[in-house]
Amino acid sequence: MFSYFFTPKKAVVDFLPFSEIDKIYIAEHHTIESNSKTKSYLPRELNTQQIERETKLFPIELFAFTNVYLTPDSSFVITKNSEKIFYEKFHEDEKEIYKYNNSKIIFNTNRLAKIRNYKKQNFYKDETVIFLGGIFTSNYYHFLLEVISKTEFLCNIPNHKNLKIVLDESIKNNSNLKTIAEIFLKEYDILYLDNASYYEFKKIWYITAPCTTVPNIEDGEKYEADYIKIRESTVKYLRETILKNYDPNKVNITKEDKVYIARKSKFRKLNEEDLLPIVEKYGFSPIYFEDLNIHEQIYIFQHAKYIIGASGAAFTNIIFSHKDIKGLILLGSVWGDFSAFSTLAHFVGFDLFQYRFKNQVPHFHADYKINPISFEEQLKLLLLQ
Repeated sequence: MFSYFFTPKKAVVDFLPFSEIDKIYIAEHHTIESNSKTKSYLPRELNTQQIERETKLFPIELFAFTNVYLTPDSSFVITKNSEKIFYEKFHEDEKEIYKYNNSKIIFNTNRLAKIRNYKKQNFYKDETVIFLGGIFTSNYYHFLLEVISKTEFLCNIPNHKNLKIVLDESIKNNSNLKTIAEIFLKEYDILYLDNASYYEFKKIWYITAPCTTVPNIEDGEKYEADYIKIRESTVKYLRETILKNYDPNKVNITKEDKVYIARKSKFRKLNEEDLLPIVEKYGFSPIYFEDLNIHEQIYIFQHAKYIIGASGAAFTNIIFSHKDIKGLILLGSVWGDFSAFSTLAHFVGFDLFQYRFKNQVPHFHADYKINPISFEEQLKLLLLQ
């Protein structure tokens, strides 16, 4: 199938999973871990029992790509003639509902994608590198679970400590993500690349994600529990490595028993002005995690007795929490059986509940409004647990 260029800056290309990659683009291919099974733990409302679902994990594979380009904020490679993209597939069936769009992929079907046709750079064409890519590299949850988690398997790459690690430049520009990268890659030379280009290398080592989350689905479709696949061993690896490097001397906040995770972000905005008086009435302190370094975020999850807030990346810190803690996440009905944080909570012993509210529109990332009276009732129930 041929590409059809609409403008010099955009192209329609074949959109194919790694399983269909042509042999001319693979120098080596190894399976690090075969298919296995795990469990997902569904969002649990107050005074209900936890429901668990068995789900199949994708294998962890190691590829050595050649004759292709990469862009650092992605989980795909593109052929030199810009006719094909080969991507890491996070879904199992062939429904036309899965969206892998990001800064490069404008839209996709199961077999085609419209992409931005950025400039191609060949500064590093004689180098062999390790590419730690991902779809949303600047998002704390995706970076931790899908990108930096790959470091556990770097030892499977020949001469790995003498190879540069390619990361998206947005990680360097985020002090917390940069700190995490340096914790896991302290023995490596990191090459941060601008994501507004495609880059050529002699050989690109690529480890598939140990944990996967279907990035987006069509509005109106149900988000299923098995769209999220989390290895409990990976959570343990992330927890132990980061807590080993946790530095209490970098904590400049006071201990709070009751924490409300407040939001500055305009993304999925909610009526927080109606909720803040309620949480303060019950002794909760609003804390903006955007203002905290990674050590302070860990400190909160290590010392609080209650943590509540809207579903978002800050709850990734569940991984570092102590066991005598309870929480309440506000999660809209459009998110169906979205099980990321409830599964993380089960793995570490965090007693997490979810307040499920009805979304007014069927859009996953639309703004929403919480009923203050219903919210207060949920808060009182949480404090009785």
